[in-house]
Amino acid sequence: MRRHRETPNHPAWLKAAASTAPQLPFYDSADFTPRRPDTESATTEVGRHRIADFQFTNQQGATVRRADLLGKIHAADFFYTSCPGICATLTRNLKRVQDEVAEVTLIFYSVTPDMDSPAVLAAYAAKFGIDSTRWQLTTGDKDATYQPARGSYFADGLKT
Repeated sequence: MRRHRETPNHPAWLKAAASTAPQLPFYDSADFTPRRPDTESATTEVGRHRIADFQFTNQQGATVRRADLLGKIHAADFFYTSCPGICATLTRNLKRVQDEVAEVTLIFYSVTPDMDSPAVLAAYAAKFGIDSTRWQLTTGDKDATYQPARGSYFADGLKT
């Protein structure tokens, strides 16, 4: 196992700090008004926002649903496998999260499902060393992908 020096940029330091820090703000509206669970005004709001139900197919041809994420910390991204720029950089950076922070599940939603079949997603996963037990690359109906992007994750700027 590779050992890292503890620095403010190291995930072990981040995990330790998060366990003793006050709860982080959460966002439950598209205007990104932060709310803190430890404030009186937000206490009744905690847990109100939910990721909408969804059903997609992953890189192994298996069905992935919202229920598969329940109770898990997850990071989501909307990407496409033929992206020439930031997608590969983001994937490489999140690969470090996969390798160093066991508590995080990753889910990528393809915004070009007509091109990103399960076989294409599997090749992308192999190229980047993705652990398919913790990282779901999903594809499905384009409209069904955009609904949680805009309504649940508040992603803006997706072209239809």
